[in-house]
Amino acid sequence: MRTRTLITLLATIALFCSCGVSRKQNVVSPKQDAALKPSEQESVGYTTFAAQYKGSFNSIPFKLQVRASHDSIIWCSVSALLGEVARGKLTCDSIYALDKINSEAYIIAKSTLTEAGKSFDNKTIEKFLTDTLDAQMQFGLTKPLAAEVSVKKKVQSGSMPVYELEATISKHKYKLKLTQTDIKFDTPQQYPFTIPAQYSIKRR
Repeated sequence: MRTRTLITLLATIALFCSCGVSRKQNVVSPKQDAALKPSEQESVGYTTFAAQYKGSFNSIPFKLQVRASHDSIIWCSVSALLGEVARGKLTCDSIYALDKINSEAYIIAKSTLTEAGKSFDNKTIEKFLTDTLDAQMQFGLTKPLAAEVSVKKKVQSGSMPVYELEATISKHKYKLKLTQTDIKFDTPQQYPFTIPAQYSIKRR
């Protein structure tokens, strides 16, 4: 159960760690200032972006990839020691997730994910991932598992952003830390997502 819960957590975190951002002091390294677009502009200066992150859970390292087409689709992949363990995709109205350890697929209405009782859109997620500001938020997921997740994003001069996550899922508590290792804008991206025939599909 804990393995299944963790995989679900990683897949959802990759897609939804950004609703309800509260801004703090803007702290930007020279490298980030050159790479990232100004966060205070309503319009963005990119059509796609791709970011990579690394983290660990119980001393087991994992890597996270996130790709996005502006205000259209957000895609993620989580890899651990045995290769890819989870994949997710967020469209304008739905959440798709593959649990490759347990051969399960989830198709979930995005309305089940809220922050302070309010829904959010893809632009909110993109802004959180590409912003150069410290930020903090909490969100709740009602299906397929009842979850409460808190995310803190810290940006220090000369370093890539670090995300500290605390989650309560099915009465279990988890803590994860993700460090961004790379981000690129306006490069060609692909968003492969196919549900294998042998997977059980759970719709919410």
